[in-house]
Amino acid sequence: MAELEKMVLTGYEKSDYKGNYKEFTAQINPASISWSKEIAYEKDEVMGSGSSEIKYKGHQEDKLSFKIVLDDTGALFDPKQKTGQTTSNSEKTIPFMVNQLEKTLYTIDSESHEPRYVIIIWGAFCFEGRATSLSYDYTLFSPEGMPLRVTASLSFSSHLNKSISNKKENKKSPDLTRVITLKAGESIAGWCNKIYNDPSFCSDVARCNGLSSFRNIEPGISLIFPPLNRNGRITDKG
Repeated sequence: MAELEKMVLTGYEKSDYKGNYKEFTAQINPASISWSKEIAYEKDEVMGSGSSEIKYKGHQEDKLSFKIVLDDTGALFDPKQKTGQTTSNSEKTIPFMVNQLEKTLYTIDSESHEPRYVIIIWGAFCFEGRATSLSYDYTLFSPEGMPLRVTASLSFSSHLNKSISNKKENKKSPDLTRVITLKAGESIAGWCNKIYNDPSFCSDVARCNGLSSFRNIEPGISLIFPPLNRNGRITDKG
């Protein structure tokens, strides 16, 4: 049976998704994800025709939203613990988890004086952006009034660093094909950040290597990291 992959949200203080970071792993993966894309146009009225010409203005930021459940009832089983034990402990209280989530994507960073830049990775999904809204629906409480379960609704807008954008639009100097043998602790997303300066290429690299996911890759496997094509995207090895 395949190992369960948890959604991971990583908040970086720098817009290039480097340097100091904080990480939050979802207890329970979202039941659904909404990812929307939008193209903006402007109308150019045609004199005397009563109609208008619609001209392309630009692509708008992608929008991502989903809900995750945080639970402190003790009902969740943690395979890393001994049989019969639950995940409920002092570091799994609802206030603690909410605080960790907000430190990752909502709280003003002490160095940048802004909320962090977030990369969200789960299975084939990889989203780079910033949080735009958070809301909490508390649904279960202890007799003392302590929250035991909450559903957090999260919304994000995509963010693309200028240096990464320039890298993608550079049609004259695409990267050479590289073959990398993963070592312990390394990941496809990490190597994509090093090679392409963009971890979001991890799904493309996994697909080019015939993998169903870019997560939990065993050390020792050799992977092809293809060059970028003229459109700034991954060139399939085939």
